[in-house]
Amino acid sequence: EEVQKLLKEYVKGNLHSDAMEELRARAREGEAWLREARDLFDDCGIELPDLTAVLRSDQADLYCVCRQPDDLQRLMLACDTCEVWYHMHCVGVPPAKAKQLAASNDEFECPACARKSGKPYPFSARVKKVPPKKTPRASEVAELLRKADQLRVCVEEAALLRDAHAACLEWHAKEAPKLLDALSATTPAADPAADGAGDGDGKLSTAWARVGGGALARGLYDDGEAYRVEPELMSLLKAWRFRRLLHEARGLPLP
Repeated sequence: EEVQKLLKEYVKGNLHSDAMEELRARAREGEAWLREARDLFDDCGIELPDLTAVLRSDQADLYCVCRQPDDLQRLMLACDTCEVWYHMHCVGVPPAKAKQLAASNDEFECPACARKSGKPYPFSARVKKVPPKKTPRASEVAELLRKADQLRVCVEEAALLRDAHAACLEWHAKEAPKLLDALSATTPAADPAADGAGDGDGKLSTAWARVGGGALARGLYDDGEAYRVEPELMSLLKAWRFRRLLHEARGLPLP
């Protein structure tokens, strides 16, 4: 950014200097790296306006059915039962109705809590399940950071990405042993009666079920979603989540 400002001043002043060509070359390198970084995050599923905002939201709290960080633009309201904050748009609450709820001190109950309590939800929710996120993997980001090391100009997004990558590696190193130890301790011997089919997939499902009924996996998955660089552990957790959704669709007990 500072290099770009210098080049603009050079054009205004019509100055002639060999140093300007060097600055142009450095600016082109930085811009090329930024394009590659933006392409890497282009389809990440984080609903924020630009790459800088996405990277600055690393480890930020996630809200609503959409599991997105607060963009400080969309209006939100909290469920009086679970105390989770929801985007009014996502849960289908019109602004006029939200004002009415606030003025009358009426309680708002989110779709999930209404379903649990057996009450009809009075609005038409627009988002009913968590949209998928495709944040880049740690290995992909490591390669991009190696390119950043060769740049002859400082790029703010590179520093932010480096911090996000380091945080991702730290989380993985801390949490992966917990899950793997729990799975190792709970994986049963082959038992067709217990596993349904007696294959490896069945044994893994049983193991997931015994790790606190999947509570450990659920907690790790929710935590891992807050990182803008995907920890390697998330691949295993995504497989667990896919199997859980499959069981839910078939009306089977959840792993």
